[in-house]
Amino acid sequence: LSFRDGGVVVERAHAKGDVALRGRAEDLALVLWRRRPLGALDAIGDVALAERLLDVARF
Repeated sequence: LSFRDGGVVVERAHAKGDVALRGRAEDLALVLWRRRPLGALDAIGDVALAERLLDVARF
């Protein structure tokens, strides 16, 4: 996922990310649906980007 042109762009590529979220699939889904806090996952890298994703994306 990348932030471009005021939105989120999804690309399929092998590249190093600025942030990675690690945890159980259930926890990831619940964080994306705002049923659990971001702290329920291990965040590696720029946590502010993960917070921004949650601010702009609606699942």
